[in-house]
Amino acid sequence: MVAVVGPLTSLGLAGLFYGLHVLLAGTQQTLATSLMQWLALINVLLAVFNSIPAFPLDGGRLFRALLWHKTGNYRRATRIASGTGQAISFLFIAGGIALMIFARALWFQGLWFILIGWFLYDAARASYHQAMFRDTMGSLKVGQVTDYGCPSVHPDTNISDLIQGYVLPTGRRCFFVTEGDELEGMVTLQGLKKVPRERWPVTPARDVMIPAAKLKTAPADQDVLAVLQDMVEENTDHLAVSDSGRVVGVIHRDEVIRYLRTRSEFEPGKAS
Repeated sequence: MVAVVGPLTSLGLAGLFYGLHVLLAGTQQTLATSLMQWLALINVLLAVFNSIPAFPLDGGRLFRALLWHKTGNYRRATRIASGTGQAISFLFIAGGIALMIFARALWFQGLWFILIGWFLYDAARASYHQAMFRDTMGSLKVGQVTDYGCPSVHPDTNISDLIQGYVLPTGRRCFFVTEGDELEGMVTLQGLKKVPRERWPVTPARDVMIPAAKLKTAPADQDVLAVLQDMVEENTDHLAVSDSGRVVGVIHRDEVIRYLRTRSEFEPGKAS
């Protein structure tokens, strides 16, 4: 329904501007009259262009909706609509090349056709991957991709020992800082990199950790998509995970991306 509204809005605006053009036609407002006529034409062309069944244009989204309704398979409908969009983009590119070769006077219009085709192809491919990514993450919860085995270090552990004894052997990029059973905070590779190398032997983990009181956490039952968006906004690769008010693990952005790619490759219905 949203896809249908787009071209209809453009046609409505075209009618409005053409009406103003007619009203101004009998006046001395030549510039305004021409402007209204131009705006009416532009909106008609925009409505026609957006109605092309090339995903992710409005026409392509409507085409996908019809396919989804007929097949009941969102993934397949999106793939077909995206493929149709890419095929149409190749027609634009081929038409542009033909204009530049066989109608040299229209080489500029041919160049525009090629650019439009390239834009449609790139948008169709990117939109397909984005739609599949969101579809894959639809039911995924934070608890399913949480690292529950995050190592703990003592607050007095200096950075040199932390890097030599934990970071390099394990390749991990974040660690909990605990004293007894109490969580003091979390150390990340980003925080370690801020300390000059000559200060490593004399700088304890407590000086570079994110204190537990300031540690942002994600509930284990929260949607992964929302958490990933938060991580992008916070510019962080790690986020502590809490369950019943207690920190139980860490979610890593890179690991989530790898998990989603693997899952999408083996999900039932991918080839349907």
